[in-house]
Amino acid sequence: MIYNLDTHEGREAFTDRLIAAEAENAELRKDAERYRHMRKSARFQDRNGPGLYWYLPRLDHDLPSGVRLDNAIDAAMKGVKS
Repeated sequence: MIYNLDTHEGREAFTDRLIAAEAENAELRKDAERYRHMRKSARFQDRNGPGLYWYLPRLDHDLPSGVRLDNAIDAAMKGVKS
């Protein structure tokens, strides 16, 4: 996208897009940190067939599994038992 920075509207649109991109980047960094933590702490188990397994805590039953997984990883990264 091209912004006309000579106009107030152009500068405002550019600033809005920059803020949105920074927020998106922060979310992507958090996901990357979670992935790196999972990869670093994964343990191979030969249970129900070979592979890597992660078990979600039994808390937060009302949340989607992806949110529960994010919460569990975030707690593990902080050294908190979930």
